[in-house]
Amino acid sequence: MFNFFKPKFNIRTKRLENSLTIVANINGKKISSMKCVVEEKAILIGDIEPFRNHKDFNKGYGTMMMNELLSYAKQNNINEVYGYLSDVDIDHKERLLHFYTKFGFEIKLYDVMIDCNFGEIRILI
Repeated sequence: MFNFFKPKFNIRTKRLENSLTIVANINGKKISSMKCVVEEKAILIGDIEPFRNHKDFNKGYGTMMMNELLSYAKQNNINEVYGYLSDVDIDHKERLLHFYTKFGFEIKLYDVMIDCNFGEIRILI
């Protein structure tokens, strides 16, 4: 029997000058995105837009977007991906730390907030 209602998931990568956006879609509708800045030999993760619907949590979509970002970096000879842990995400800090740890990011937590950030992440590729 056919399952006509199975959601179709895809990821699109868009590059415009030094801006890189990875968009996760279900049935053609954006559910989340990752906005980055491409530097000469590094990518800065600027913002990961949260999933619009809580039912999309813990389904691996964020993992697929991160895999796409790391793959993009490798294919384009970019040897570092880094970012900052913002205080707007502090309510789900443990989930965030687990997410970056599973990809091998080095995590440095600050003793005090610096520019509204409580830490930074970095991975060498």
